[in-house]
Amino acid sequence: MGRKLTEQTTARTLSECLNSDVVLAVASSNPIRHMDLCSSANGASTSLVANRGASGIDGTIATAMGFGDGHRKRPVVLIGDLALLHDMNSLALCTSRNAIVVVINNDGGGIFSYLPVRDQGAELQTLFGTPHGLGFGSAAAQFGLAHSLVSTIDDLRAEITSALDSEDSVVIEVRTQRDANLEEQRRILVAMAARIERLFEN
Repeated sequence: MGRKLTEQTTARTLSECLNSDVVLAVASSNPIRHMDLCSSANGASTSLVANRGASGIDGTIATAMGFGDGHRKRPVVLIGDLALLHDMNSLALCTSRNAIVVVINNDGGGIFSYLPVRDQGAELQTLFGTPHGLGFGSAAAQFGLAHSLVSTIDDLRAEITSALDSEDSVVIEVRTQRDANLEEQRRILVAMAARIERLFEN
């Protein structure tokens, strides 16, 4: 059994698998932060776009498809579940563009798991965590897209590689747990701080 995926390892694995024949769109909130923090320095040179600002969550899939059209390259998207729910009708644009959509599904607003509000009880989790209990298999099927559900790094790598080798449009869904993501984030930041400290010591 391979190592279980977190949001951080999802971003890392995707960055390692891409090639220069694609463009990458990364959604707001955790996906862009994790790609910034965890992407591979040895990955292929790939053009990247992200919507930012107060309305950054809106239209991510549509932006990705336009970005691909402008570059005449295949679009790849890293997106969270809420951002995809906000722009789900744009999956209709993916079919003719051989798009690869990697959606991280942590059942709601996972970014708030990193903030003190996470400890304020079930009511605030309902308001800030916004759990929805949905998957994306049926949505992908509705728009004629292939769908796979992955849980390990090896499985994700295999699915991305297979998608890149084919001309199919696909939604690759990664289910993650907020507590595990928080633990991974803390581990990474502690490791980075320790390494920087060692560099200054030398």
